[in-house]
Amino acid sequence: MCLSQAAPNRYTYNILIDCYGRAHRPDLGLAIFGRLLKTGLGQNVVAYNTVIDGFFKEGEVDKAYDIFREMKKQGISPDVVTYNSTIDGLCKSKAMDKAYDLFRKMKTQGISLDVVTYTSTIDGLCKSKAMDKAYDLFREMKKQGISPDVVTYNSIIDGLCKSKAMDKAYDLFREMKKQGISPDVVTYNSTIDGLCKSKEMDKAEMVLQQMLDAGVQPNNITYNSLINGYSSLGMWKESVRMFKDMSNCGLTLVPDIYTYGVMINNLLKVDSFEEADNLFSSMEKSGCAPDSRLLNGIIRTLLRKAEVAKAGNYLSKIDENNFAVEASTASLLLSLFSMEEQMNLGHIFVGLS
Repeated sequence: MCLSQAAPNRYTYNILIDCYGRAHRPDLGLAIFGRLLKTGLGQNVVAYNTVIDGFFKEGEVDKAYDIFREMKKQGISPDVVTYNSTIDGLCKSKAMDKAYDLFRKMKTQGISLDVVTYTSTIDGLCKSKAMDKAYDLFREMKKQGISPDVVTYNSIIDGLCKSKAMDKAYDLFREMKKQGISPDVVTYNSTIDGLCKSKEMDKAEMVLQQMLDAGVQPNNITYNSLINGYSSLGMWKESVRMFKDMSNCGLTLVPDIYTYGVMINNLLKVDSFEEADNLFSSMEKSGCAPDSRLLNGIIRTLLRKAEVAKAGNYLSKIDENNFAVEASTASLLLSLFSMEEQMNLGHIFVGLS
């Protein structure tokens, strides 16, 4: 019996477009979409959504936005999925003015906004430092009966912390727990870092304990914030305690170059030169290689304390690794070395005098 071959229908084309999008080939999806338009099957919102989303995910923002505008010209009404993809893509590409305009158009056109719409827009506004707008949207969202999720809270809390609105951020942190939304490691880290930067170390430690009690594992970001917070206040013993707590976590947590850098410079500031050298050696033995920034920072700290010989030891490490001497480091060196010594160290000072 001879079976006639069925012609592809709209759903076949949509599936192919989606597959190419998932395979990171939105260009091929667009080609299939072009064929769909020529078949007489008509344009459909699902196909447009898939192509738009595919280009945004590949960072092809202009193409995605052009297709979004073409869709409206063809009389195809974008739905909430279209708007969510477009707003999210524009926010991530820092085209916040366009994203916010689309958000407002959704409202005027009577399209129901959901948690994804609000969260994407709030996150974009936070990252563009438009915190008043972001906070207003967050409150509006709740008034509309749309419950923020952990991602929404993370965006607004992090934004408020970075804009130094710590009271609001901490209130939202406590509010989400009352609402039965469990903070994750991102929530805890943002809140702890914000409290540390606002010098509220007691609260920061309290939040750390809540994090541990909730079974959320701290990471390098958590401890680095606490170590840096105590260090900025000159509370060296407390920063050392945090460093030891971090190191005692075994293989779960390993101090990184930022952690070591803060600790070594702290030890140098209180003239604990031998301990600083020992910690630097431990860092190298652990497989954490020093970078140019760390070495330059150590040298500057030592030079400001007139520890020229010790600075020379670290200067040789810069030379061994073919790192560059930063301009601020070179300036300090030039002010301390005689002209004859500068001549002897000419390979270091070339282009920096």
